[in-house]
Amino acid sequence: MTKRLLFIFSLLLAACSKGDEMPKPQSRTQVAFVVCADDKSVDVIDLQSGAKIDSYSITSESDKFPQRISLSEDKTTLAIANPNYDFSLGHLGLHGKQYAGGVVLMDASNGNILSEFSLPIANYNVLLQDEEVWTALVSHSGRANVYTKSGALKHEMALDADPSNLLFNGNYAVVTSGESTFLQVFDREEKKLVKKVKVDIAPANVWEGYDDKVLITNAYDSSVNIVDLSELRVTDYFDTHFAPEHIVYNALQDEYWLCDKLGDKVRIYKKSEGSWAETQSIDFADKQPFMLAFFDMGKTAFLVNQKGNEVVFIDTNSKEIIRRTPIGAKPSGLALSE
Repeated sequence: MTKRLLFIFSLLLAACSKGDEMPKPQSRTQVAFVVCADDKSVDVIDLQSGAKIDSYSITSESDKFPQRISLSEDKTTLAIANPNYDFSLGHLGLHGKQYAGGVVLMDASNGNILSEFSLPIANYNVLLQDEEVWTALVSHSGRANVYTKSGALKHEMALDADPSNLLFNGNYAVVTSGESTFLQVFDREEKKLVKKVKVDIAPANVWEGYDDKVLITNAYDSSVNIVDLSELRVTDYFDTHFAPEHIVYNALQDEYWLCDKLGDKVRIYKKSEGSWAETQSIDFADKQPFMLAFFDMGKTAFLVNQKGNEVVFIDTNSKEIIRRTPIGAKPSGLALSE
């Protein structure tokens, strides 16, 4: 009798334990996630229909300005920077002041908050590496920090002043700093500086490229540097006549698409006779093109217009607009899950 009671009790205990486990986050495919700073939300856009199908609340705190969003490698978790500073005002607004930063981790399938924690200094974006949270703190004593998902500090890496977008590429983590002239390359496993790669002065940001290449936009020099991380050097570049913001390479068309936020255009560059030159532009009057991504094997562009509070689908061959979808106020980040 005693053995039977113990057996029944163990079954009940196991059942209770199983019921108390926190559900694992799930993936959500064929969608775009757009973080909207003023609405403090993530809008979910269906890539097939182009319709807004969901919206997740990030925070109710009025002094938070969520921006930039990334997906975990398994596409189950969204990582969002949640600083107390509105980065659309530019980096100069940070000088002489200190604003707090923040991290929000969210279930990509339903918007449930998995974890959130504050940082001592405003941060630009957040990346996930297994159980680690990576983010760069934007200050004159710049650094990249690695945290646990609950917010415990694990590691600090010194950076040049005013770091911005942190990016993973293969075994490397890379970041530019506004008050330097280098791309800083770190080993993701050892968390040590591998090399500082010389680029144009005052680089604004580093963006995902293709293969081993990353793309650096330089607002001060109005230029783009292409760095090959397999060689740890600049292997190509081109000048622009405007301050480039986001840049994406389209392999299908062999083109670079650049957001000219101040000029209200998307500008398209193609290589001819050994150099890159602007061949086309798409006008978005008073809409402020902000970020781009490609999907459907590069056949369709997904554009976020920050002032226009909209996303735009564009045929990459004809350069014609397919659809415009209204979204929340001041979109400030984009991640695609195909």
